[in-house]
Amino acid sequence: MKTNHSLLLLTLAGSLLVTPPLFANETQTGTTMNNVSQVASDTAITAQIKGKFISEKLFGDVSVPVTTITVETNKGKVVLGGTAENKDQKDKAYKIASEVAGSNNVTNNIGVPK
Repeated sequence: MKTNHSLLLLTLAGSLLVTPPLFANETQTGTTMNNVSQVASDTAITAQIKGKFISEKLFGDVSVPVTTITVETNKGKVVLGGTAENKDQKDKAYKIASEVAGSNNVTNNIGVPK
């Protein structure tokens, strides 16, 4: 019986660790939800851009190097990095990223060998 009480106590203690505070005010909860929503939105923007890179590579006129271009999104601001083989690829990646809904500012830091 003592084992059952210990298991119950551990279960209750564990649930308190993952349960949000009961006394959190709406502002804290709202801020947390906004942060989660923003991260989800940024992730979706990044995924859309990468998906369009793949589509361009497979079906487009200018192949975008999917594996060597990085995409980072923070609060809708997109930063492209990595390398492209030429200026056309760099410009195409920028154009694609700029056209994705939710990307409100794109910085193109893609390097091109000389």
